Amino acid sequence: MSNNTNTTKKHTLLVPFEDKDNAKIMGCKWDSLNKNWYFIGDLPEELKKYKSYPVHIEYDDKDIFKSKYKSLRWNATKKNWLCNEIDYKAITA
Repeated sequence: MSNNTNTTKKHTLLVPFEDKDNAKIMGCKWDSLNKNWYFIGDLPEELKKYKSYPVHIEYDDKDIFKSKYKSLRWNATKKNWLCNEIDYKAITA
């Protein structure tokens, strides 16, 4: 029986286009299928601001939120909205 203690985690990130080169330098990878950035392992402090958080947005309000919170993205796989840490704090405040 194998006792695998490897707790490697894949973090979905919402990196603005203008920060993509820095994200690459930090070890982030682009997932072309899901159209998002990800990082595998312990998330460095510099990347935590890009970590994605699920938020509940009513369908009728989506355009208002999308215009105000630039990181807001629809996750078609999980059928939910995601945003980065900065926008998450503003939306849930």
